[in-house]
Amino acid sequence: MSDTEPAAEPAESRESKTMTLAEVVAYIGAASEGSARKTLSRWGVTAVGREPGRGGASLYDREEIRAAKAARPGRGHRSDLRDKETPATPSTSPQSEA
Repeated sequence: MSDTEPAAEPAESRESKTMTLAEVVAYIGAASEGSARKTLSRWGVTAVGREPGRGGASLYDREEIRAAKAARPGRGHRSDLRDKETPATPSTSPQSEA
């Protein structure tokens, strides 16, 4: 490598600290921008700014989205059971058999 060529930067330092909604759609695997907006709203992620210009897209913090995606419940998680009490286990005492 010659002295005039820049050293290769790590991938993280090259990527922006923000994501557009189109990038969020691809990252979280949403079906559309509308569903991505709803998902971000449920996760509590808000826009941190907008791109310049008349049609500028909303910008979201990349690290906040990564953290929210990592903290979501896994596949098959039953959130409807969260507030219900666990069912009582049947008693195995001799009196219950009589």
